[in-house]
Amino acid sequence: MKALLKSDNLLVKIITVPALVCLVTSYAYGVVDIFEGKEGCMKGKYCKVKFVKVVTPEKIIVKRGLKAHSVELAGINIPKEYWPEATAFIRSFIEGIIKHPYITVEFEKTKKGKEWVGYIWKEGLMLNWELVRMGLAKYWQKDILENKYDQFLQGAEFKAKTERKGMWAKILKGGM
Repeated sequence: MKALLKSDNLLVKIITVPALVCLVTSYAYGVVDIFEGKEGCMKGKYCKVKFVKVVTPEKIIVKRGLKAHSVELAGINIPKEYWPEATAFIRSFIEGIIKHPYITVEFEKTKKGKEWVGYIWKEGLMLNWELVRMGLAKYWQKDILENKYDQFLQGAEFKAKTERKGMWAKILKGGM
């Protein structure tokens, strides 16, 4: 009986290890999101999704499973004259160094109850902050209740202004 149990344990180990490796590998490439609850992507939580396309620089389309959703970028406003530059920057940011289309969205609670408003993360960098830091967007608290990145985004805007990047080069020279 003990010999039979040992062989069963061995069989369980052989089957379990490849399954675990597959799960970890899938997570590394964004296929599986272990940290999501049963409800899926929720406000105030992180959700790994597949990037599909840029609709406007303030709104992108993502796919979770078979369903596509639009996500509005939280805490920023991009003037229309900077949309072409911002769109190109968003594409290059998301495609980035690693050539897989998965990003993480951190959702915000909003006044209007929009479910898909949030911060876009890729490889430890926040897209919203990068756009403000490059001078392609202004910090703007749209309809977010509690923006935990207020000071972070305001600091990026201040830095862009002092370095006269993007839109701040024109505004501070008296243009626009």
